[in-house]
Amino acid sequence: MRQKTQSEGDAKLRSALENMRYGICTSEDIKFLKSHIAGRCPDQSKLSHKDFISIITALNAQKDKLNQLGAEKFALDHKQTLTHFYSIDHIGQSPDPAKKGKKGRKSKLSGKHKSNIINPWL
Repeated sequence: MRQKTQSEGDAKLRSALENMRYGICTSEDIKFLKSHIAGRCPDQSKLSHKDFISIITALNAQKDKLNQLGAEKFALDHKQTLTHFYSIDHIGQSPDPAKKGKKGRKSKLSGKHKSNIINPWL
């Protein structure tokens, strides 16, 4: 969706990604994807190159780490400070009476969950 041009390489990438999605990659798809592996060898793309954009990873943890490194580099390059925000989620009704719904009305959380305990198998 983010590709703005339609070069021969773009068409090969689209085809490889679509085939990958359906588990039907051809040997040409694999050859094309392997030719775009980033690394330290002189003939490989570099993750630090300013035009390097797309990265396919096997694990979300890898994607998360690359995004973290990219955000840190962007902030450093633009002399900005990163601010981290964290959310704490709860299941069930709010323990704070001030956050409950008005008298006679059910809270938005009311009735959605029978327990505040998450089953370990989840």
